[in-house]
Amino acid sequence: MEPGLKNQAKPLICVLIVFFLMLSTSSAKGAQFTDLTGHWSASNVYESKTLDLLSGYPDGSFKPEQYITKLESLVIFMRAAGYNLDGINNAKNKKTSLPANAVMPDVPWGKAYLERALEDKILTPNELATYSYNAPASRAEIAVLIGRLFMLSLPDVAQTGSETSFRDVGQVSPDILPYIYAVSQAGLMSGYGDGSFRPGNSLKRSEGATLLAQLIEKQWLKSASDRVLEGWIRKHTKIKNKAEIELVSAQGVQKLKLAQDLKCFKDGNECPVEQALYWKARVLTDSKKAAACIVLLDKKTVKTDEQTIRGTIKSIAVGEDSYVIINDLDAHEQKIPVDWGMEIESSSKTGEKGLKNLKAGTFVELHLTDQKATRLVVLDVKNTSGMVERIDSLYLYLKSSGSGSSKSKVPNSFMNYSRAGQLIKMVKPPQ
Repeated sequence: MEPGLKNQAKPLICVLIVFFLMLSTSSAKGAQFTDLTGHWSASNVYESKTLDLLSGYPDGSFKPEQYITKLESLVIFMRAAGYNLDGINNAKNKKTSLPANAVMPDVPWGKAYLERALEDKILTPNELATYSYNAPASRAEIAVLIGRLFMLSLPDVAQTGSETSFRDVGQVSPDILPYIYAVSQAGLMSGYGDGSFRPGNSLKRSEGATLLAQLIEKQWLKSASDRVLEGWIRKHTKIKNKAEIELVSAQGVQKLKLAQDLKCFKDGNECPVEQALYWKARVLTDSKKAAACIVLLDKKTVKTDEQTIRGTIKSIAVGEDSYVIINDLDAHEQKIPVDWGMEIESSSKTGEKGLKNLKAGTFVELHLTDQKATRLVVLDVKNTSGMVERIDSLYLYLKSSGSGSSKSKVPNSFMNYSRAGQLIKMVKPPQ
């Protein structure tokens, strides 16, 4: 090689190396980003980082104001939607079936994602033919990407009410406009205070993290569903350098170790984990199942205005909205919504396992505030039988058997026998 050509090669190699590092989204794994202190997006960024959806740069920064490129946004949101194509050798990928006329752009990374995006109709051949992978992604392009990845229902733009329309989308292509309204109606991307959507604006990394946080909050990321927990924190303990919390939810009580690099946020600002006690929280765990990011949502309050219902459990529904269906003492079926902070009290460990482990027929006492169950007490039940000796006012008396220890002896007088009589009549089979 001639000296002149050799000298020209060095700058080219340097440029390629710097270019790769700037595109990397999996380089820096540091606990604290150097440029996020006090930034409005910090909570969203750390949520995404905990689930390995975003990370920073080798210098420890996150660069929240830097724009996301088209290829970066494609890979980030495809990963969030469950695609895991990292490390695939495209030349040997036999599963890819591209159209015969497909023109694939020459990209330094992420080719497997581009091919799968075309195959799964996340990108069209026309879009790929003019694909400028290193150009900033616009808000309109992100809306289309999210709409296709998460299969949003596209509204009829002609029927969109004036109260939900944006003043600056008149020149947007009719093929793109429904996606803008779809992500808006889904609560994923909102407009601005002046009534605009700004479809041509580029998306910053901080805004991308916020969009990911919306997907996390709405539980749309099925691939990470087992790492996103919600409940209220009733205990925080620390012994030497090891700390843990107890998270209470309808699914039961979970003890979670706290990661060394734990981040806790309240109203978007970082706060000590000690402030999380008695708060409803979204807890995100790292790959080792330790709590690495806690977002405080609502303070648990004690209310004294309670209603009490006793009865037996008929069925239970546990989900985003949980319910307890009971037959009360008047033999009426009641469907009671469960408050997010409901406690389960039991003499056994049943309460620690959550609502779904309570069996049909279990006798319980529900404490309701604002028509929601805030406390469920599993009552001890004993059975007895015998001859009726007399009925006096509200009491029914059985003849004493004269046996049994004082600790386990079942009483022989019972209140509210009239309710029991009503129940017997209702369950008595036809003659």
